[in-house]
Amino acid sequence: MKRKKTARAALDSELFRFAAESLLPKSDQSGLPKPTKLKKSLVALDVFLNKKADRMNWRTIAKLAALDLKSYRDDIHLAAATAQKQFFVDLGKCLSQEMKSGYDKLDLDLARIFFHNPSIRSTQGMHELVMLGHPEITPENFRMRKKRLKALGRAVAEHQRAHELDIDTFTKALLAAHRQHP
Repeated sequence: MKRKKTARAALDSELFRFAAESLLPKSDQSGLPKPTKLKKSLVALDVFLNKKADRMNWRTIAKLAALDLKSYRDDIHLAAATAQKQFFVDLGKCLSQEMKSGYDKLDLDLARIFFHNPSIRSTQGMHELVMLGHPEITPENFRMRKKRLKALGRAVAEHQRAHELDIDTFTKALLAAHRQHP
């Protein structure tokens, strides 16, 4: 059975590595010493990836990635590139259900409800959950889950902003390295 080949989105780190490797002349790909410009670009890429990896909460990412591996492929690739062994241990535990991921179908349905109506009252939200087939929960439980999901939303937004800043910083470092050695 043949698989259909589909295009996939390239990871930021892959794009940067391809850009750095494209500076290498075809004749030099045989294993000869790399030009200093390329060496500096690859060193800058490694430093960028390691700094980014040091700031990440790998256990939380493992729990979220266990729910949707495709969405977290960039983070999984970064964990592999920076040798984050504990991330893969935690991911394996989450996938084998030895460790709870912390989020379930109820949280997913709550997130959908909050997306459509962010200021919903707990009694209305509890009624909608019952209509979706969930058991009835207490108003306090509803409020706590809402609070936890809002905190997760803030953390995801902060992670996205930090990611964009990292890309800008790395791009500026690459440009500076190329300006120093034309």
